[in-house]
Order: sequence, then structure tokens, then C-alpha cells
Amino acid sequence: MLKYIKQLLANNHKSNKNPKAEKTLYQYIGGEKGTLALSNAFYDEMETNVHLQALLAIHKQPLDNIRLKFF
Repeated sequence: MLKYIKQLLANNHKSNKNPKAEKTLYQYIGGEKGTLALSNAFYDEMETNVHLQALLAIHKQPLDNIRLKFF
């Protein structure tokens, strides 16, 4: 996902000479729906990736409230 976001930013910077016509990153990832999906993907990865267990341990469980708070 991060690679995709970087690509979007690079393409937007190169191809858009009119600053008023530029889309924001928020718009590129789909607004509220895309931001929520990105947030959920992050927390899903944190819950399942063994390399992220230390990060998961510092979050209050269950993650339902934190998912909404930081989305």
C-alpha cells in the first residue's frame, strides 16, 4: 500500500502543473472509505504479523476503539 501511495504522489507531482487541479492524498486513496480501509489494513497487519507483536503489545486490547480513533 505504501508503494502505491508513493507512486501516486510521484505521478501527481510530475503530471500536474496546475496546483488548483491537484488531488490530495486523501482524495487519491478514496476519501473516508479509503482512509478507513487503509487504517483497517494497518491494524490487521499488526495483529497478524509476528514482527509487529511489540507494536501490538503497546495498544490497548481489543483494537476496535483504537481502529476508529486513529482512522
